[in-house]
Amino acid sequence: MVAIGYFRHNLRIMSYVNSYYNPIIITLVGSLILVFEQIKFSSKTINWITPNILAAYLITENFYGSRLFKDWFYIANEYPIIRFFGIALALTMLCVLIEKGRVLMMATLQKRWAEKLEKWLNKLN
Repeated sequence: MVAIGYFRHNLRIMSYVNSYYNPIIITLVGSLILVFEQIKFSSKTINWITPNILAAYLITENFYGSRLFKDWFYIANEYPIIRFFGIALALTMLCVLIEKGRVLMMATLQKRWAEKLEKWLNKLN
């Protein structure tokens, strides 16, 4: 598809090839997730952040997140590279904390739902 788009100058194909909807890219990303899921680092910080990087991606790339966080990088482009990485790190940590909060909230809700379901099933018996 890349060769067809390049040699025929077909912009419609190139926009598809470069999109997130390309099955080759989706397969590659899925494969990379499976490969790196097996790797464990000895750093507790890396092991704490790593499972939440997908959440950071999903938060920043959806419609609301991209509108909310795009100004962070416009500001970062006006500053040296160290500040740019600092802003990127702050954004990543914010997304990780959002994900940790979501997981905690869902665990609490699931526990309550399981207790209510168990009571309801006991009443049926």
